[in-house]
Amino acid sequence: MTKKTVPFSISLLAGGLAGLFGGIIFWIAVGILFTPIIHIIISIILGMIFAVVLGPKLQTGGASLIWGEAYGLAWWFVGYLTLVPLLTGDGLYWLPDQIIALFPLLLGQVIAFGAALGLGYYALVKVCLRIFPVTVPTDNQQVTDTRPKGQEIVAPRIQSVIFGAVGGFLGGWVFLLGIQNAAFFSLVSGILGSDSFGLGRTLHFTIAITIGVTFGLLFHRDVKNSGPAIVWGMAYGISWWMLGPMTLRPLLSGQAINWSLAGAQGAFTPLISHILYGSLMGLFYAIATKLWNTLFVDSDPLNRTRESAGSRSLKGLLMGQAAGIVGGLLFTIVMVATNSLPRVASLVGGNTAVLGFFVHLLIAFIIGSTYGIFFQNAAYSYGSGMGWGLVYGMLWWLLGPGTFFFILLRQPVDWSLAATTARYPALVGHLLYGMGLGLSFQYLIRRYDTHSEKHTDEAHVHHTSGTPASALWAVTLLIGVLLPLILGTAS
Repeated sequence: MTKKTVPFSISLLAGGLAGLFGGIIFWIAVGILFTPIIHIIISIILGMIFAVVLGPKLQTGGASLIWGEAYGLAWWFVGYLTLVPLLTGDGLYWLPDQIIALFPLLLGQVIAFGAALGLGYYALVKVCLRIFPVTVPTDNQQVTDTRPKGQEIVAPRIQSVIFGAVGGFLGGWVFLLGIQNAAFFSLVSGILGSDSFGLGRTLHFTIAITIGVTFGLLFHRDVKNSGPAIVWGMAYGISWWMLGPMTLRPLLSGQAINWSLAGAQGAFTPLISHILYGSLMGLFYAIATKLWNTLFVDSDPLNRTRESAGSRSLKGLLMGQAAGIVGGLLFTIVMVATNSLPRVASLVGGNTAVLGFFVHLLIAFIIGSTYGIFFQNAAYSYGSGMGWGLVYGMLWWLLGPGTFFFILLRQPVDWSLAATTARYPALVGHLLYGMGLGLSFQYLIRRYDTHSEKHTDEAHVHHTSGTPASALWAVTLLIGVLLPLILGTAS
């Protein structure tokens, strides 16, 4: 969406229609709790509230999708777990058994009153603005973009399609690491009424490339730095887990949609696959975009910064390494409590806790290095630093003990529900690590990155105002932590 001001009447109309659209999807997939008229009225009201509260923040399709999912997630907590049972006199539905029983409504809210509402609102506003053009008053001072026009070589949309397609292909390869390929490809080809291994493989990578292309088209204006791009990809991967295995695949196979807990348990391994798929896709897209800008935009003498990119990257690397050690020491608390240090030592052929401790710090040091490179230009405050650190810690819970540990020991990668549930204590340690990493890095970059003005409080307000960063953290962290907890409790 362009940055022109959207009239309140158009925003409200688009919100109401998008809410009605989401309500219809919810009705078809899950059902309704009230009479049809009440359900329609509530749907329209939810859409209007979305337009009033979040409409001014929505500048891109990607941001609209993520804010929509955060909105749907919030209403699941506020509505079905809190307000509805209070109004009916049943009290709060905050117990594990009650939450598990309402699990289908979670996916219903995030898909119907989340993704569909957000993207529907964005599309409807664009249509309304074309039908009813808005004249925006301009200042006398015209801002001229003096950047070199690297985009004139390749149009931005073509560039986003190419980068997204390649990133989607690479992500599709990582997707298969923890999946039994023979059974999976047969399942995928079943969408077309076949059980061919070759057809399933071709269809899988075709879908992976298509998702990558849509990622580029939706998020090309949001992806500016490598670190946030990883998290954008993770959130988009979760979105496609809900849309793909949980919704479209059963529909295309002639089955009913199953958003129950049992259905989610059956698709748990693909959840991890989608998250890792999205993270690699987002990382590649950001790196490719950065390389393009370096070759065709930042190479222009008028756009060079006073401090070279190499010098700043080295600073980020060193500060990330120091912050990684701090996070690793915090993580050690959980490692000692769960007696995991000897297992870490097995990575280098040992079995003692002391050796495991030093291997653990080395890993923390390496992960901190990557954080410093990826997130150097993303954290503008302690709050945002902690947010990125927590999400990055959660990602490494999936990558570390869930993936690389098996690869290094030459064992099959295990993303099953039972194995992931057994690794759940390690998630606490990775979140502690991420929190220490993010906060320590923010302290170091504020103290020692003296040549940059990006880390002042004013810069924080400027760079984060109106962005979906908080919604991004909410969607990724809450779904990423809540799903394993609920599925583990049920198992």
